[in-house]
Parts: sequence; structure tokens; C-alpha cells
Amino acid sequence: HVLPQEFTVDNEPGIKDPIGMAGVRLEANFHIISGHVSAVKNIMKCVTNANLETHDLILEPLASSESVLSDEEKEAGVVLVDIGGGTTDLAIFHEGIIRHTAVIPFGGNSVTEDIREGCSVMRNQAELLKVRFGSALADENKDNEIICVPGLRGREPKEISVKNLAYVIQARMEEIIEHVYYEIKSSGYEKKLIAGIVVTGGGAQLKHLPQLIEY
Repeated sequence: HVLPQEFTVDNEPGIKDPIGMAGVRLEANFHIISGHVSAVKNIMKCVTNANLETHDLILEPLASSESVLSDEEKEAGVVLVDIGGGTTDLAIFHEGIIRHTAVIPFGGNSVTEDIREGCSVMRNQAELLKVRFGSALADENKDNEIICVPGLRGREPKEISVKNLAYVIQARMEEIIEHVYYEIKSSGYEKKLIAGIVVTGGGAQLKHLPQLIEY
């Protein structure tokens, strides 16, 4: 993607659309987004193998923004955080223009792996625990809530505290949120985001996540 942010015509800055203007010198600021060639080729190959045609490739947060953000939010200033399986994608909009994008290499799959290791369960069990009982805030759960996970090949069931499960999840989500806030601060738009943060993606369904972000 090559996304225009603003134009300057004859040293007059801050122009969103110079079409129709008269001038001698035209300058522009662009936000350029690139991707690994191998990753792009793999996506194209998957689509072709499914007997489909690719019309265009769009960065994930840009595609998500079309469905979850309003024009008013983009104009006011907003951060879109898309928590997917493998990554968490971020896009910052201000004055209707995309200003900053970032890809954080942690997502819902990282949470599942943490549960698998922290609770000593199978990966499919970890995913089920996350979806059915997961919480991003440990303090919102009671100490006496226990989950029984079936044992392997006749072994005794494993008891897992819902609160301990939440501690595992909260640690990873806090790390993701810290990366998000770092990107917001480094973008220079921290004080210009009137519409705040909009969270989407599969990871956004995690219970108590909005409270953790606000906290």
C-alpha cells in the first residue's frame, strides 16, 4: 500500500486532495506498507488452490477498519486494535487518514500456548479453557472456582483454578497492551485520539478485556 497522508502545493501544506488546484510544485507525505514476498505468494497460492481469484491484497487492520470504524471516528482520531490468532494488528487514524500501522507478533495463539504450558494441559484443552472460562482480569474471578479437565487415558482429572487461569491470560494480554501503548506513543498521536481505542478480532471476545485496557 502507498497511502497519501497530506499534500503540499507551492509550499501550502495540509492539503488533503490537490486535484483541481493550480500550482507549480507538488509535494506529498505517504504512509508506505510493505510485506514479505514469500508471505504474499503463499496467500495468493492458497486462494488459487481454492479455485478463486484474487482481486487485491489489503492489510488486515485496513480491511477491519472498513467494517468496524465509522468515518466520524477516523476523523476524530482512533486506534484500531485487531487481535488475531498469530498477531495483533494496529492502525491509527486521524483526520480521516491512516497515520500509523504496526504488527505485534503476539495474539490469541500465544495465550493458548501460555495456558498449555502454565496449566500443563493439551493444546486443544488450553484453547477450550481460554474460550469458555478465560478472563483478562484475575481479580474479577473468585478463588474457589475450579475447572475439572479430563485426564489422559484413564488418569485422574486435573483441577484448575479459574483465577490462576486468568493470571496466565492476564500476563500475556498485558504484554500485548504494553506493545499497543508503545506504538501509540511512538506515533505522536497519543493526545489526538478523541475516539479512543476500538478492539476487534477473535481475541477481543476475551472476558474483561475492556476493563484491563482501561486499567
